[in-house]
Amino acid sequence: MTTNKPATQLLFLPGLGNSDADHWQSLWGLKRPNSLRFQPGSWDEPNLNDWLQALDTAIDEAEAPVLLVAHSLACLLVAHWVQEANSSDERAHRLAQVSGALLVAVPDPGAKAFPPEASDFRNAPARPLPFPALVVASSDDPYATTDYARQQAATWQADFVDVGRLRAYQRRKSVGGVASGVGVVGGISMSFHTMTARDALTALWSLGGLPAEALDKITLTGHDPVFPSSFAVGAAAALAACERGIHANSPAGWPNWTMCT
Repeated sequence: MTTNKPATQLLFLPGLGNSDADHWQSLWGLKRPNSLRFQPGSWDEPNLNDWLQALDTAIDEAEAPVLLVAHSLACLLVAHWVQEANSSDERAHRLAQVSGALLVAVPDPGAKAFPPEASDFRNAPARPLPFPALVVASSDDPYATTDYARQQAATWQADFVDVGRLRAYQRRKSVGGVASGVGVVGGISMSFHTMTARDALTALWSLGGLPAEALDKITLTGHDPVFPSSFAVGAAAALAACERGIHANSPAGWPNWTMCT
């Protein structure tokens, strides 16, 4: 009997204290039932070696290549894990299982607000990540400045997005869609080959605040996507914003897609 395995799986990596039910990671996970979440021994007293092992275990349990979706302290975990994987034959094979990473709210270990219980995670390796990555930062994050996040993105050779004053993105339910939309736009720019066109369209549609039932009227042909023309002006404006996001993040050589109504 043939089983349908997912082309890629989201692997959620919460930060210190885990992500509760109202956190955008949890809300996004509900929309992706095949997603995974790593499980370290302690969320409140993090031990780097334990978290590294937990990430190994989660990748081993995945049924497909994974897209790491990390928040706060777990962003530093990813950098440490890459270094360990590069220096350990036992972990090296797992690198090939990672298709990319979304790194949201990278904390500054040198900031006063950095939690002392996470001291193991300081001195994150300053070297390029071996897979496509997107760093997402807000200008009012108490754990890191936007300049620091941008510097880390450059160090890791990752794309960078500043979402402005959005400290509440860790908790607010309404931001779950925004986070997923940013991830999809970033995924487009990073050429995550395992992401289907329907996945990208679905997330962009949600980001634009458009009715889910309207997706049934859309057929992807490989040509410029054409959306139903009966939507309100506000919906068209939302699609235009999505279009600009795609153009701004498309790598060189990609076709110039146009949202047509």
